[in-house]
Amino acid sequence: MLEAINASGGLDLTFEGSVSVSRSRTLDSSETDLPSSVTLHGGGYTQAMMLNRVNGTERGTTFGFTPQGGGKLQLFLYTYFNVTASLEGLVGHTTACQHVIQSSDHFVALPAAGLCNQAIVVRNANGPLSVDTTMVQDIGPWFPHSGATSDNPCVGGDDPYWNTGGVPRVLSTTCDRNDAAIDLANGTASAVGITGLGQVFWRFN
Repeated sequence: MLEAINASGGLDLTFEGSVSVSRSRTLDSSETDLPSSVTLHGGGYTQAMMLNRVNGTERGTTFGFTPQGGGKLQLFLYTYFNVTASLEGLVGHTTACQHVIQSSDHFVALPAAGLCNQAIVVRNANGPLSVDTTMVQDIGPWFPHSGATSDNPCVGGDDPYWNTGGVPRVLSTTCDRNDAAIDLANGTASAVGITGLGQVFWRFN
């Protein structure tokens, strides 16, 4: 909801006027955007929005609001992705980012190359708020994978679902065993209260 604020910082219920809207990226047709100009009545304007992707590894989308009378407000909206997380484990193994996994490590794996050391925020999607700020140190789960094996029968390239609508490829396949779209190292899983499988929200940081 957009609300007009007066000079004292309170809600101005008498404001009637138009506000132009700009954004830091072009929204996809599957997302619900604000119109390029909105009119506030009684100091307010309400419309649902839905953002399901980001550009590259951006944290979200910035919206700019400019009233007819001048001035400008920049509002940044973080974009979180709600997916199934699995526990990576594999203590002692070396990840795709050349990191040797420790018993209480904090990191995640995402199913695309080129993200090593990218900062990530993960939180539990259910129950008490529990958050871990960490980084990508591996590639997976399930994708990319060039040839079927007994451990991973899935075959396919990178799946940057955060750029393509927020729906992981794994949800439309039958090759996987758990629909996981992010792997958590032991320490990160413990920090956000995930044991085995669980639902998380995550975003780039």
